[in-house]
Amino acid sequence: MIDNIFIPTLGRSDNQITYNNLCDKWKSKTILVVQEHEAHLYKDYNIQVLPPHIKSIAPTREWIAQQNIGKIYGVLDDDLKFYRTRMKGETFDKSKRKMTDEDFDELENTICSWLNDDIAVCGLSNAVRPPNIVDEYEDIKSVSQLFFFDGKKIPVYDISWNDCIVTEDTHVLLQLTKKGFKSRISNRFRYESAPPAMAGGCSTFRTIELQNEANLTLHKLHPGLVRLVEKEVTRGGFAGKTAIHAVIQWKKAYQTSMLNNLYDSV
Repeated sequence: MIDNIFIPTLGRSDNQITYNNLCDKWKSKTILVVQEHEAHLYKDYNIQVLPPHIKSIAPTREWIAQQNIGKIYGVLDDDLKFYRTRMKGETFDKSKRKMTDEDFDELENTICSWLNDDIAVCGLSNAVRPPNIVDEYEDIKSVSQLFFFDGKKIPVYDISWNDCIVTEDTHVLLQLTKKGFKSRISNRFRYESAPPAMAGGCSTFRTIELQNEANLTLHKLHPGLVRLVEKEVTRGGFAGKTAIHAVIQWKKAYQTSMLNNLYDSV
């Protein structure tokens, strides 16, 4: 089973979207990870208070990983809703519906079966994108905003966590992929998040310029694996501005690990 679920949160004590959309069973194992100056705002939640020197999301993720070596655990953004996809051959009315308690049980069993096999990190596909209703899951794909880790496999101290300010999850997953760790996303279960500029969280410091700079840094840190594309933002607080998006060649990153292992064996 999943040992714990962690939700790093800042400036949203009155708007815990992810927590409120979990089933009671998952809520009972969920811990909000908060900064010291906000701890008093979360009296009705199970919390862990970050060390005083940790003030941003990248070192927060690193700290959580260090506390959970050997465990199966989740790290979820604080602004998520959860859905079950109507897969091919299923008959419920809409293309997706909100997850039920039974759905969360099925998802937990699925996650644990994957992590007990050869998967090191897994997540859900994004409900904003067109659904894949044929394949239950896809391997070596982007995992974002919602992660489940096998802490027995993740080389916590061999990963650089703090090179990117707001693309830290992509940077960490790319490093893991290049080391040969497999990722998987569920298509049956999906998530939806609030627009990037919603009050609180990273919006307290995130700008489109900072986001663009972070993607440029990704491009430099992972040569040959990151392609940059400029697009106009159409929703949220950055609407109308030009964003630099990072397109990741995940399969090529995994192949890099296979080639490295081949060279090491020669």
